[in-house]
This record gives sequence, C-alpha cells and structure tokens, in this order.
Amino acid sequence: MKKPSLSEFWLKVAGLLFMTIDHVGVFLQGDPAFADGSLPDNVGFWFRCVGRLAMPLFLFMLAEGMRKTHDRGNYLLRLGLLWGAVFLVELGLYLVPSTRYLSMPQPFTDLILCALFVYLLERKEWWAKALSLLPLGWIILSYAAGFAEGMEGYLITWTEYFPPFVRSSYSLYALLGFLAFFYGPRLAGFIHRKSALPEEGEEEKGVSPAPQRLQNIISSLLFLLATLLLWAVHRLAPIPDPLSMGLQTYGFLSLFLVIPYDGTRGYDKKWWRYFNYLYYPVHIAILALAFGLMIL
Repeated sequence: MKKPSLSEFWLKVAGLLFMTIDHVGVFLQGDPAFADGSLPDNVGFWFRCVGRLAMPLFLFMLAEGMRKTHDRGNYLLRLGLLWGAVFLVELGLYLVPSTRYLSMPQPFTDLILCALFVYLLERKEWWAKALSLLPLGWIILSYAAGFAEGMEGYLITWTEYFPPFVRSSYSLYALLGFLAFFYGPRLAGFIHRKSALPEEGEEEKGVSPAPQRLQNIISSLLFLLATLLLWAVHRLAPIPDPLSMGLQTYGFLSLFLVIPYDGTRGYDKKWWRYFNYLYYPVHIAILALAFGLMIL
C-alpha cells in the first residue's frame, strides 16, 4: 500500500488556509463590538486554535527553502521584500487611532529573523557570525517585552517604545521550531549513516542520503520536544506566558501534515508564486477594512 504524500504546494495551501482562519479569529476577539464570552468571541477562540497549525508549516517550508536554495542571499531578499510590504500595512494600521487595535505582530518578522540568524551563523566570516546576534537579540527582546507586560503589577516602561507590530510574534517558539526543522534533516542523515549499511556497489561512495520520511519524523520529534519544553516552562513555573503556550501547543497537530511531505515542490506556476507573496498583505488589508467598517 502506497504511503500518503504531500508536496510543498499542499503544505502552502494548508498554511494559507489555517493562517486566514487564525486572523479571522484575531479580529473577532479583538473587535470592541464583540463582548468577552459572546458568540463571535467564542468562535474567534476556536478559530485561533485551528490557526495554530499555520506557523509550524511556514517554519517547516522556510527551513526547506533555506536548505535547498542555491542562493540564500537572494532567498532572504525576497522574504525581506515581502516582510516590508506587510510591515507597511501594519504601520498604517498602527498610526490611525481607530484601527490601532487591529495592528499586530506579523509572522514574517519571525521568519525573516530566524532565516537571517541561521544565514549569518553558518557563514565563514567572523563578522557574519557576530552579526547573527542581532536577529537573535531581537527575538529575545520581543520575548522579554511580552514577558514584562505579563507580570503582575506591570507599569508601562520601555515596552511602550517597542510596539507589538515590530516584535517577533512567536519569538522563542518560532526560533526553536525553525531550528528543529532546519537541523532535523542533518540529524536524520547522521542517524541514517550510522544505522545503514552501504548497498552493493556503494561501498566507496557511502550510504545514500536519509529518506525524506525519516527527515520529516526526526524534524517533527525535535519540534514536538521544543513545544513541550516551552509548554512545561510556562505551565509548571509561576511566570508570565507571552507565547500563550496553552493555545500554541495545538500547533503540534500540523506535524501530521509535515510527516507525509515527499520533498517535492508540486504545482509551481508563476501566478501561484506571486499569489503567495501577495496573499498576506492583501488579506490582512481586507480583514482590517471589513472589521474597521464594523465599528464606524
């Protein structure tokens, strides 16, 4: 019986769908027209639970892109341009008092910071490795801001100069998840080399690369371990939880889509690429406009 498999195309479709559901939930819960505990507020909560599956899929695809691209600099440039377009939308929402509540941290900040951290860290130049501390520091600072704001008796101090829309939204969760997906295949390759015997005629070349399914499983296990670690820290320790790990742990369900990934790109027409680049800022603008009109 043939094992089920999914290409990158289907992972992107699933990621965009879950992301859209999540953002509808964000707007439902954030709209002042809906009281806490109302039907729209409750629907928004469950939409957010479903939406937790989106970020792990995007982190996985980012890791795949960073590992397989022939030009990481160009790959980062495209990601940075997309981040900039979304940032302008969020900035516009933040600068208008009536829509400020609609501005939010964007996941592309997490993606660009995680990718930039690994890109700089893996370069040979010492100055590049030193510069990797900048995206890492931004992630930690974002986490620290959320942590400070969650403390009992918190008074607005430095965090007012570090508004949410410029922060790394998932901070440590995104970083650990991305590292799990990025380095998981390398660990899978090491395990495969240690456990497999060379096939006939391959004694000199060594064993073949680790199967894609093994790479997916090892990466998923590392991601699950990172999720459980963060959940345990904020569940068992009496400290603020800026990552909302009680909600974020639903993200582990995305691994049921990651494991069947077959390593292929799948459908990849030019219009689909542009659609992926434009979907985030366009759908955020449409949702912001729709919910903004509701409060006028």
